[in-house]
Amino acid sequence: MTDFLWDAGTSGFIVAPFDLLTTELNSLADGSGATSSVGGTSGVFQQSNYGSAIQGIIGFFPGASFTPASGSPALLGWFLGSAGSGFEAVVANTDLPRAPDFVIPFIGSNAYGAFAFLSAGPPVMLPPWGHKIFVMNHTGTALPSSSNQLVVGPNAVKY
Repeated sequence: MTDFLWDAGTSGFIVAPFDLLTTELNSLADGSGATSSVGGTSGVFQQSNYGSAIQGIIGFFPGASFTPASGSPALLGWFLGSAGSGFEAVVANTDLPRAPDFVIPFIGSNAYGAFAFLSAGPPVMLPPWGHKIFVMNHTGTALPSSSNQLVVGPNAVKY
């Protein structure tokens, strides 16, 4: 028998964790969305960016303290697939008409500062095709005005 183990890689990641969105998230109002435009190649990520990993841990690092509203505040994220000539359509400030690819939940009415907030559930499946990332802010408040990061750490299991 062979054990299934996390691939050692770089501190448990196949490639070092890197930014998916940064300045796109600065001062992002509640109920507003942002599409990747800085990281990758002009906001486009490829399988090679992830070291061909099929899954990853996604986390949000706020640039300063902020207080999400009560209820079920979260950041919702989608991988916008490409059919070769364009990307999946986004209607400004509207959730996509399918379930999000990842959810980053918060506990409402708590002030947060220099914490990491990880995506809910198991590792997120990373797409094999070229894509952008779209994030909707449903925290009930604007995100901090600077230094926000949405980060992915691609990982894998080997045997």
